[in-house]
Amino acid sequence: MASLGSAYGRATRVISGIDVEAERQIERYQKGLAFFDLQMRRAMRGMGQFGKEELAARLPSMSDSQKKFVLKRLKELQQLRTLRTSLEHHIAEFQKQRRETATQARVRVMVSVFPKSSIQIGDRHIAIDDETHGLAFRLNAGHDAIVKESLG
Repeated sequence: MASLGSAYGRATRVISGIDVEAERQIERYQKGLAFFDLQMRRAMRGMGQFGKEELAARLPSMSDSQKKFVLKRLKELQQLRTLRTSLEHHIAEFQKQRRETATQARVRVMVSVFPKSSIQIGDRHIAIDDETHGLAFRLNAGHDAIVKESLG
C-alpha cells in the first residue's frame, strides 16, 4: 500500500494474517467446548462428589436403580470426554493454521505510516505513534511481536 493512516490524525487499523473462516471455526468449536463443559456438569449432578474409586467401592451396595443411574451417567461422561477431546484436537489444528497464516503475512507501506495507525498481524498488535516512511511489518521469529523493517 502507498500510505497507512491519515495526516489528519484519524485512527486507522490494518489487519493481516487472519483467515476469517478459520477464526469462525475456532469460535464455533470453543462454543462447543463450553456446551460440553455444561453437559458434563449436568451429567455429574446427582452423583455427588465421589471419585472413581469411591464410586466403584459404593457400587455393590447400591440398589439396582442407583447402579443403573450411576452407570448411565458414567457412560454419558465418557462420551462427552471423547467429544471434548475431538473438539480440542480441531481447535489445535485451526490454531496451528492461524499461526502459519500469520507467519506468512506482511504489511508493506511504500510512502508514509501516520500516527494513530495500528497494525495487527495474527493476534499481535503494534501502534504507530510517529510518522515513518517506507516500512514493512511482519512477525518476529518467535511470533510474539511485530517488527518493522525499512524498505529503503
